[in-house]
Amino acid sequence: MIHYATIGTGWITESFIQAAKQVKGLLLTAVYSRTQEQANKFAKKFNITNTYTDLNKLAQASEIQAVYIASPNAFHYSQSKLMLEHKKHVICEKPITCSKEETQDLIRIAKENNVIFMEAIMPIHLPQMKLIQDTMKKIGRISMARFDYSQLSSKYKALIEGKLPNIFNINMKTGCVMDIGVYCLYTALHLFPDYNGIQSNAVLLPSTIDLCGGSILKYEDKLVQLSYSKVANGSGYSEIHGDKGTILIKKISTLQEILLMHPDGETEIIYQSKADIQPMQYEAQQFYDFITKFNSNQDYYDYCNSLAIKVSETLALIRNHSGVNF
Repeated sequence: MIHYATIGTGWITESFIQAAKQVKGLLLTAVYSRTQEQANKFAKKFNITNTYTDLNKLAQASEIQAVYIASPNAFHYSQSKLMLEHKKHVICEKPITCSKEETQDLIRIAKENNVIFMEAIMPIHLPQMKLIQDTMKKIGRISMARFDYSQLSSKYKALIEGKLPNIFNINMKTGCVMDIGVYCLYTALHLFPDYNGIQSNAVLLPSTIDLCGGSILKYEDKLVQLSYSKVANGSGYSEIHGDKGTILIKKISTLQEILLMHPDGETEIIYQSKADIQPMQYEAQQFYDFITKFNSNQDYYDYCNSLAIKVSETLALIRNHSGVNF
């Protein structure tokens, strides 16, 4: 049994905990929050009593083998580093760090301490991602893909009222591409890894946090467009264009629906999500498998690490081109 703790008390942490219940062998044992009041309140939701308000004490806790980190982006590197150095397995929410160098450093520390370090990113671990890859073989020459995640933020109202929610706070190293654009980028680099050029732009707050933006990844024979917004809702669909068909993907973060549109206009259903599936259970399961069955999963673990490095590097390029300055 892998006893794990959580850092962060937001909705994403609750979602991970619920999803991890589907993984035999993962057991929530403790929660961390900056205040005892919030730690107690969060722990009560899951009927546990073990709480921490001191990260160093959590790192030293012998009853904890793994930690799920869902704090603001600005703390991902330091908190992951602390836990890894104390030989805790870590699964950290996307974006895992804010630079290629930080990601590489944490992967090195994990290796030195013989523990797992993994980014919590849903799409690449979902079984329907393989369906997309298989369907891509049917659509002929691919000339363009467009991955979109545009969703009006629940915190937008507070922003226009003059408040500064964490998601729009430059000091938290957040913003649109870091929060939801990363799903588009991860999918793009998983399906089309070797781009040779990039262009990006964004609509910025005076602080240089991006509200929405777009990027184009250039390849020898195709273009891949990324679009992302936290100030408007999009259609929810992404597309991969081939000369023998087009793949439509609903909600790039969870791949809720996959359709194949044939040249004659006929649409074939490849996948539709089931109501009882919790998408985060697949990344939780993969985390557990990396810990308990490392030898048989090492190639995929190494791939996930290399992809995380590439995503961190590309996110930095996008921010630089767009004028986002952490």
